[in-house]
Amino acid sequence: MGMTVGNRITVEPGIHSSRGASSAERWLNCQGSINLTEKLVKNGLIALGSSRAAAEGTAAHLVLSTCLEDGSDAIDMKDVSIEVDDWVFIVDEEMISGVQETLDWVRARVSRAKVDGFQVNIYVEKSMTSIFDEDVYGTGDVLIHIVNDRLIILDFKYGKGVSVEPTSDQNAYYGYLGIENYVDNPESISVVESWITQPRIPHPEGTIRSHTTTCEELTDWWMNIVIPGIAATRNPDAPLTIGSHCRFCPNRGHCPALKNETFEFPMGIDTGHLSNEELGALLLKLDAIEGFKPILQAEALRRARQGDKIPSRKLVRMKANRAFKQVMAVPDPTDADNTIEMKLEDAITKTFGLEAYADPKMKSPAQLEKLDGGSVFVAEWAYHPDKGLTLAHEKDKRTEIRPNIERIRGRVTKIV
Repeated sequence: MGMTVGNRITVEPGIHSSRGASSAERWLNCQGSINLTEKLVKNGLIALGSSRAAAEGTAAHLVLSTCLEDGSDAIDMKDVSIEVDDWVFIVDEEMISGVQETLDWVRARVSRAKVDGFQVNIYVEKSMTSIFDEDVYGTGDVLIHIVNDRLIILDFKYGKGVSVEPTSDQNAYYGYLGIENYVDNPESISVVESWITQPRIPHPEGTIRSHTTTCEELTDWWMNIVIPGIAATRNPDAPLTIGSHCRFCPNRGHCPALKNETFEFPMGIDTGHLSNEELGALLLKLDAIEGFKPILQAEALRRARQGDKIPSRKLVRMKANRAFKQVMAVPDPTDADNTIEMKLEDAITKTFGLEAYADPKMKSPAQLEKLDGGSVFVAEWAYHPDKGLTLAHEKDKRTEIRPNIERIRGRVTKIV
């Protein structure tokens, strides 16, 4: 995966399928997106490449795979430099902590299975393909095959921008490929566990969470949804369909479907006369349009900095809270003609004493859980306040609330 020179590891660039797992949510919902991407790249309008966040994730994956393969701990790679594309990352305390959490989980799960008498095969950063389509290939982070029991698919996410659920199309994609590539007898597998580990994003269900399915369900999804979906993307007239999947699409700035919806969105509509289906469809469009907003803002800012006037907007200084100077020149108390440098902390202490400092702030429940005895204490003292109801996307992991319809509509019959 990489070349080591001294204390630096250079990661070789990987090959990604345009119909791979990471973009499955997009091309399964927007079959024309792949055609549009290829056209935009050919015309030089977009360039496909890695981002800093993706490169950092690759570096963390290297630490994880190295430790799983040689039995070391993440701290053993402290201060190692990992070069990915145009970026260099140092294995620091945050990366060590995030990787070690996943390492500990994997090792505990493997150990438990062996104690229970099962044979365990573990696959780390292994390539996977499918006999059903040549464009299907990818690399699984960690697969644990507990022979004659279950298959565990673990996807390690080191990013801290967007929370990912184990029910995602990406996890299901890798789940099926795990069966096809590494399970000789699928009938011997009672369940398939899809796990997400995302150490840098707090989540109501924890940073390590799962979804359980079966070989039959995954195979049915693969043969009836994925394979036909891939075939549909090869149609030159495959449609562009907007939705929440647009937020990660490389075509956002050039997508005609997204632009049409942006400029034709019915702003003056009477929402009270919309059907439930119409209301849901408009909310999906808003999801896509909101993903388009940062691109429009960035382009408008670029033009304004060049001197263009953007109607309804003006170029101003960004708001900023006052900040202290860390060092300042002050008169020398022993020589009025000279000045001396004084540090902020010394000046504050001299002027205000302890009154300049706030009282210690109590840690959050998540922070307290990391202390000795914290889990027990938090379980006893912490709770989730009820802040009322809100409307979430259907893919949200929270339990759906079904109101008492009869009561809400005022049809409660009084019993005498």
